[in-house]
Amino acid sequence: MACRPVRRFVLSFLLCAPTLHAQSAAPAPAAAKVDAAAIRRACAACAKIAATADEDVRSALLGAAAAGVRADPGLLEPVIAALEAGAPLDDGAIALLSAAGPAARPFAARLAALGRSGKPEAVARSVLALRPVALYARDPAVVEALARGIDHPDALVRQAAVELLIEIAPESPALRRHWFERLVTRGEELGLAEAGQLARVGLDADLARFVVARLCSDSRIESNAAAALVKRLDGRAAPVLAPALLDALRNGVPEARLRLVEAFAPLGPAAAAAVPELVPLVSDPEPELRVAALHALTAIAPRTEELATAAVRGLRDGDENVRLAAVSAFGDVAPEHMTLFVQVTEAKGDAELRAQLVTMAAQQLGTAQLLADSDPFDADARDADLKMRRDDAFAREGKLLDLLLAAAHDPAPEVRTAALERLSAAAGPPPRVLDALAAAFADGDPAVRKAAASAVHEIGEPALPLLERLAAALDDPDHDAQLAKGEALAALFGALPVEALVAALPSRPADLSVAELAAQVDREHADGGTELPPLTAATVAALFDALSRPADPRHAVALALAREEFDRFDRAAEAALVAALAHPDREIRGAAASWLDSDSPDAAAAQQALLKRLGDGGETDEEVAAALIESLASFRPLPVAAIEALLDGRDVRTRRAGLALLTAIGADARALVPKVIARLSDADAAVREEACRAFFVLVVQRWGATRD
Repeated sequence: MACRPVRRFVLSFLLCAPTLHAQSAAPAPAAAKVDAAAIRRACAACAKIAATADEDVRSALLGAAAAGVRADPGLLEPVIAALEAGAPLDDGAIALLSAAGPAARPFAARLAALGRSGKPEAVARSVLALRPVALYARDPAVVEALARGIDHPDALVRQAAVELLIEIAPESPALRRHWFERLVTRGEELGLAEAGQLARVGLDADLARFVVARLCSDSRIESNAAAALVKRLDGRAAPVLAPALLDALRNGVPEARLRLVEAFAPLGPAAAAAVPELVPLVSDPEPELRVAALHALTAIAPRTEELATAAVRGLRDGDENVRLAAVSAFGDVAPEHMTLFVQVTEAKGDAELRAQLVTMAAQQLGTAQLLADSDPFDADARDADLKMRRDDAFAREGKLLDLLLAAAHDPAPEVRTAALERLSAAAGPPPRVLDALAAAFADGDPAVRKAAASAVHEIGEPALPLLERLAAALDDPDHDAQLAKGEALAALFGALPVEALVAALPSRPADLSVAELAAQVDREHADGGTELPPLTAATVAALFDALSRPADPRHAVALALAREEFDRFDRAAEAALVAALAHPDREIRGAAASWLDSDSPDAAAAQQALLKRLGDGGETDEEVAAALIESLASFRPLPVAAIEALLDGRDVRTRRAGLALLTAIGADARALVPKVIARLSDADAAVREEACRAFFVLVVQRWGATRD
């Protein structure tokens, strides 16, 4: 028996499947157990010694001491009590306080009280003791203690007090008095470092006047530092800084006006009182000042008529930088104010200005859709701020659409074009936008028609209701407009669901002769494609007729076509292929067997026909049988009962075919492994050999892949 070695291998595989054994490791020795109370007592001893030991001993004990203090802040009590009794604040105490971190918070008030007498040495001990603790204790007593150290004679103490106050109470009056004393009373220079700290402290009225004076200073260092300081402020400084800036703007030196105007922008809408003073500066002779005024108005007066007035004036400015600033400002002009300016007398007589205004208004479209896409509705429901922003964006977009749709009927074609070009950005878009675009398909100006078609192209699928109206307007005398309409129409057809296209345009493949079929196949191959023409019943009949006649001049071509992979045909062609499975000519049977598969129009009928041909009394040609097996392997779910019938067939050829089919199917056929094992004992050697192949694929190969 040729397959006995294989059978012995299979038996050993089934009975003695390998198992994985983890290498046994020697058990780790049990950790010594120490009582928790003993650990706490040891840490307490470390904390006590660390407070008074020399640096080497303290370094060795500090980790355990810190752990003990963080677990039991009461361990700091001896250190705090010693300081209250007048003990020096040495490195040991500071190190222990620093290691304690937030655990030292309960002692902050007692450390602050160390300097209550006001004596310099007491204040120094209090401030330096608070240095590692203050960040965790921002209470008034700590702030007061640090404030006492601001004017200390020792520079180290002063620096520590100022730095800590900036961290825990940056806007404390003591800090502002400190800076006033330094900068105003003592006349110290304002540099970038001082400006950075002062920005965190904030300004009072006196400091605001000082900063404005430095903005106007002849000293380049101080004026630059003051400008850097102002840029770091916000609306909280507006009540004191805006009046000082306005006073200097009215009475100061002309050379400082630019820096003064630029200083309004960081203050935002809180400085809105300055708007009447800034609007006239948009007409100032100096272009840089006009730019600064536009930027400042954009920041402090967004969505106001004053900003719109200034921005419209800036659009007509002769300086490019001013025009760019005006364009930027329009991003913050409210739609209702934009509408007013489109309708003013000056704009009514200036089509170019109206077109520019409409273009800038259109650029604001799309915000609502971005919010809707990025902030889902369920998230909005949980977040009132997001919901309010989205509702505001949609309301704003509605007003913008009112403006653009009105402009779509403007007498000037350039204004209509500007309005239509950006309508594709509207959320939705709503039906009124689609109606405006459809009406523009027949506009008297070709640029307007092109703009409308381009907008439809950009909108895509949501514009499908315009499909028929766009097709009716396709006959356009202008080439560019017609091209835009054609491209838009192609985009709409591309957006149609496949099912809708198939239902509206059912496929009716042409009946081809053998020569015509060969020509189409050759063209497809020459273009590098793989989509062969669909077969009809008439095409199949012509092809098989030529195949069955060796003397026919078409036979050689038909023979080559029979080797192709045709996978598209209708039910009538499928019926012809099913009938051809029983044709006397092996080439015809082979072609029919390879073309019928799970993609056939009636897959169930194709599967049954293939199985029937493969079963008892069926196909005898090896090549045709191989084609039948390859096609059957593509079907899912597997016809388990039919395959079992093949494996139990009375004909050796049938059983071999069933096993070969399982090999072709692979792992999906593992449910039939018992049947394969049974065939390993088949009386026929060829069947046993085929069973070995199937077993290898279904069991051995699969186990190996799983193991890897």
